[in-house]
Amino acid sequence: MTDKLRVYLHGENVAEAKIIEVEANASHEEIIEYFHKETNASGSIEDYKLFIEREDADGITIEEEEVIVIKHKAHIHCHRCEKVDATIGYQHLTKSFPVGPETTIAQLTKAAAAEFKVSPVDAADLVLRLGTDILPVTEHIGTLVKYPDCKVTLALTPPKQFQG
Repeated sequence: MTDKLRVYLHGENVAEAKIIEVEANASHEEIIEYFHKETNASGSIEDYKLFIEREDADGITIEEEEVIVIKHKAHIHCHRCEKVDATIGYQHLTKSFPVGPETTIAQLTKAAAAEFKVSPVDAADLVLRLGTDILPVTEHIGTLVKYPDCKVTLALTPPKQFQG
């Protein structure tokens, strides 16, 4: 009898994470196959890659990991985009952030605030928006993009915006 792991599955064209059970020794390919089947994913299964949300990431995944170890309650992400080009506007400035699709909105907000040289006190009061919608901090950036475009434009703003 093999142990099972409960993991949160995020991915391309998946609005909300699904909790699934996988064998503790499940291969990345098996998880991608499950994702492809359960979400009616488009495109070839060979085009999808598996990413894992890293709690210790400061917002930008730069290095490639050779082995992704999947642990109980891990957040994993299946996507065809290996990188997402997140263009973020703040005040009158715009910067590009190439990040993995598993990057959370919280990680990207932190990275953007640092890049725009916003003080930690002021950064605590900022959110990322897609249009007028405030994005949930736990959302993966990959859920906002479609392959092959792999791009999204966001705004770093206070949660309440005043008209005037």
